[in-house]
Order: sequence, then structure tokens, then C-alpha cells
Amino acid sequence: MLIVIGFVVYRFATRKQRKANKELQKRKRQWAAENALPEVDSNMRVILESIDLFRKTKNQETARSRYNLALERLENLLQRFPHRSDWQDLLEGLQQEGRAVLQASLAASIAKQVEKAGIAKTVSTKITYLDRELMELSEARNSGEYDEEWINTQRASLEELVHNTELGKLLETAERYEFKED
Repeated sequence: MLIVIGFVVYRFATRKQRKANKELQKRKRQWAAENALPEVDSNMRVILESIDLFRKTKNQETARSRYNLALERLENLLQRFPHRSDWQDLLEGLQQEGRAVLQASLAASIAKQVEKAGIAKTVSTKITYLDRELMELSEARNSGEYDEEWINTQRASLEELVHNTELGKLLETAERYEFKED
């Protein structure tokens, strides 16, 4: 009797195992077929190259365009193959990393322009450099790719710097006229 029960359990277990193996083989064939598609291959190449350029470039426009290209291609692939969890993980990681990298790129650009403004000889040149960055911050706010609170903080500090520069110019002009009257 014990032998019969053992045989039934063994037979039942092997059926489950064979069924699980068949399912695994089916998924492997499906994965291999998807990865063998030239369209998937070329899209993944473009996505990975875009991510690499996005991470390495210092040009903010290039970073933004490559980020958007990688995001768009990856979302298109996920629409066709929604069961691919590895691509879903890549998309989530890219979205998290994207804001941080774009924000760091914009912060570096702001610091560079503020440094140029500090070196500039005339007040109008200083204000021009700062206004350029205010325009970039406005574009960044409209794109929706950046943290709104961070943009507001940066914008407030740049506007304060512009106002202080203009105030300095006005005080300097007032002092010149004040001494002329004596």
C-alpha cells in the first residue's frame, strides 16, 4: 500500500513538474523570439545608447532629447510587450534617474551663468546672463520634467540676484548725481 501511495505522489509531482517545465520552455521561446526581432534589437540598441549619452553629456538639450527618446522608445516597446518586467524595471529606473540628472545639468548651467554674471563688467551684461537662466527655468517648469519646488527655489534666488544687481546700479547712479550737486 505504501508503495502505491508513493507511486501516486511521484506520478502527481512529475505531472506538475512537467507542466511547470513546459510553461518555462514556452516563456523561454517567447523571450527568445521577442529578442530576435530586428525591431526590438534596434530599439534596445537606441535606448541603451540614449541612456548612456543622457548620463554622460554636459549639454542640457542633448540630455533632455536623449532622455525623451529613450523614454518614448521604451514605452512603445512596453505597449507591444507588456509582460516584460525587465523593461518595466528599466523604465522605472530611467524615470527616477532622469529627473535627478536633468536637474543636476540645469543646476550646473545656472551656476555657470551666475559665475559669468559675477565676472561681467557692466550691470546690463550681468542682468542678461541672469535673465537667460530665468528663461531656462521657465522652460524647465513648462516641460514638467523637473521638481517644481526646486525650480521655484532657484527662480527666487536668481530673481533676488537680479534685483540686488539692479538696486546696486541705481544706488551707484544716485551717488554719482548726489556728488555732482555739491
